[in-house]
Amino acid sequence: MASKELANAEALQELIISLLVESLEEEQIDPEDIDLRQPLGSYGLSSVQALVLLGKLEKQVGFALSPTVLWNYPTIQALAGWLVEEIEAAAHRQEI
Repeated sequence: MASKELANAEALQELIISLLVESLEEEQIDPEDIDLRQPLGSYGLSSVQALVLLGKLEKQVGFALSPTVLWNYPTIQALAGWLVEEIEAAAHRQEI
């Protein structure tokens, strides 16, 4: 998915939910049961699973993400909001 397609919070939230469900495949979490305001850790996401999720998210957004991102933005809602800002900033830098 190109960064421009992910420049809105809803698309990013859907992507993060999808990656979370994929990361927690053994727990068989229904995407409908995920609360955007709950910490990702509340779903049983281990540190290893979090790093894998971040790696997949990096590929989708097209830039590196620090592992501390999940500490600073622990919910899907917060992470998606921050990513929108970062994607817009990256797009602006490319225009210059």
